[in-house]
Amino acid sequence: MAPANPWGANTLEWALPSPPPEYNFASVPVVHSRHPLWDEEPLSFAVSTVEGGEAPPGFGREGAEARQTPVVAGLAGRPDDAVAIPRPTYLPFVVALAVFVFFIGLLVDATLVLAAGVAVGIVALGVWTWRTEPPT
Repeated sequence: MAPANPWGANTLEWALPSPPPEYNFASVPVVHSRHPLWDEEPLSFAVSTVEGGEAPPGFGREGAEARQTPVVAGLAGRPDDAVAIPRPTYLPFVVALAVFVFFIGLLVDATLVLAAGVAVGIVALGVWTWRTEPPT
């Protein structure tokens, strides 16, 4: 566990405590320069709550637990909405394994192995790309 900004760094990742919370910043920091921690002490933040006093969608611990990420409006950084983050899947590993099999087929000059790697890779990539599971 490191102390807060032990190097006197200028970037936003050093504005967080160590270890960082799973949601990083509870609200979006407003940055006006390339060196926000050197130029702006303390950091200013965008709207931390919306009308009614609740946190914007996708922010804070609730957003992290609901697997959501905030959508902010342009340069102002005001939260508009939240987007669901898809669940983890094994499909990237299958695609990587298929690419490995493809290259093994190239190395040993085995057309059947090469074709199997291409076929499995294309199918896994297609399934991974068009996953339509409902967000939870």
